[in-house]
Amino acid sequence: MMASTATLDVLGTASDDDGVSSVTVNGVAASSDNEFAQWRAEVPLLEGMNSITVATTDTLGNRNDAAAQVSIERGFLFDKAENIVLDPERRNAILVDESNRVLMKIDAETRMRSEFSGPGAGSGPQWSMPLELLLDDERDRALVFDSGLNALLAVNLANGDRYVLSSDSVGSGPSLAGASMFSLDPALPQIYALSDTELLSINLVNGDRDAIPLSGANIESPRSSRIDKPNNRLLVSAPSNIFAIDLTSGRSTPLMIP
Repeated sequence: MMASTATLDVLGTASDDDGVSSVTVNGVAASSDNEFAQWRAEVPLLEGMNSITVATTDTLGNRNDAAAQVSIERGFLFDKAENIVLDPERRNAILVDESNRVLMKIDAETRMRSEFSGPGAGSGPQWSMPLELLLDDERDRALVFDSGLNALLAVNLANGDRYVLSSDSVGSGPSLAGASMFSLDPALPQIYALSDTELLSINLVNGDRDAIPLSGANIESPRSSRIDKPNNRLLVSAPSNIFAIDLTSGRSTPLMIP
């Protein structure tokens, strides 16, 4: 079982032929208005695994220190997890929780889930619709495209602080509205992305954006992309094929012949 709150509301029932005089949960006295036929206790939870133990005492003083037991993990619950990356230096996994509009981290050793960057962690602009996530490990940051903000943001891997790298108001060039399939070239540093009609490049120093019109084969429903630097191309996977887009001309070519 798992919970994301700092306390847990524990409800239960108790009965004894001689009557029940008290119930405690992890040392917290339970309350009841019907002699513990039904009872309630609010107990604190630590991060990670918690053992919840119910102790009961009857009216004759007989005590059961382990009348019931259960384990509860306290961690951040996520609804729709997308785009996970690994931070090997800190032994964390970082992912986008699209529904809750936060970045989360998962500790590789404890498997503890926690909010990493969002309303409750880190400073900077609040997420609107974070989607694409990349790791820029050479600069110790994550890069996140937020389609609601039409912006590319940098996130400090140590504390979750975030700031806008490129947007309609940061850097020059065409808007990032409708962009997808982001791929990082750390050497430049630069990111390539696709829109319906253009191959976009984003300068990660000043946020400037350039665009090359796409030509050649049409790419329907692209799923992922990778930079093939030696061949100066962007490889894009789609349900029907794998496509190579020339980074200079923007021409798209299918690699698998039907």
